[in-house]
Formats: sequence, C-alpha cells, structure tokens
Amino acid sequence: MAKASTYASSTTRTTKRPTTYIRFGWLDSDLLYDGQIVERVLADSHENVLTLIRHELGEEEMKVVMNEDGAITEISKTCNPALAAGESLGIERMGKAYTTALYKELDIMMNQEHLENTFYELAFLRLIAQGSTFSVLDVTELFSCELDTIEDFENAKQRIPAHLF
Repeated sequence: MAKASTYASSTTRTTKRPTTYIRFGWLDSDLLYDGQIVERVLADSHENVLTLIRHELGEEEMKVVMNEDGAITEISKTCNPALAAGESLGIERMGKAYTTALYKELDIMMNQEHLENTFYELAFLRLIAQGSTFSVLDVTELFSCELDTIEDFENAKQRIPAHLF
C-alpha cells in the first residue's frame, strides 16, 4: 500500500508552527472506502484511533503488531507478517496531545534527520516508544481498497458493494 511520505505529512500543518494542535483526522489519499469507517472513527470513545483491516499480509502492507492487551507495539512494513494483527488502513483520529507530539516528531525527522522520503508511520512507531499510541479499531467487515494502480481501480470496480453507489 502506498503511503504518504514524511514530507507530505508535514505539509498538513499550518505554517505558523503552533505549539499545540487540535484533534483531527488523518486520511490516506489513495483509499476508496465505506463512509461508515469514518463514522466509526469519529464515534469511537478513545482519544487516538487507528483503523485496522485483517487479511493475509505480505511485504508491501503497513503491518500493525499488538501485544496480548491489544496495545500497538510496532507499525511498519518490515515486521514479520506472521506477528501482525493486520494492516493499518490509513484512517486515524488523533487527539490534541498526540497531534502536538506527532508534528514535533515529524519536524525532527524532516529538519534534523532529513528523513523526508520515509513513511509517516515511522513517526507513529517512534511515538509508541515514547508512550503515545492509538487504540485499534477493526474495520475489516467494511469495504475498503487502495487505488495505486490501474489494476487496483479495476479490482475496486468489481468489489465495491452496490449500496455504496
């Protein structure tokens, strides 16, 4: 699944560099999905929510590994697919504290470490190590698909449920 780079993610904030941010949603731009997913994310009682879909995983997916308590311990493309609970769909909601920490981390990654072309999920992984994380919302039963290629588009046309037209 293609994901936005650290650079693209960092451009979503204001240019004034505020010290705090409001709660907001994060939607990868290469997705086609049932609007109920966003409704569920917004209705979830947790401050920070990451959507997850369960299916057979390979090397390409952004995999989410969780411990026995359901806490995310890793989010990356490089972890062992057998250890992953599923794939990060790319739809998240973040509270004010998490958002502030995220943009601070993205700023370090971009302006100090020059990691402009890495996946933004590296910032998520680094925040997990600092004690900030997401609650996982499983949306496997709702329609979603990525649209990176013509083949993805053709697949989506075959899979999209009629009630979404």
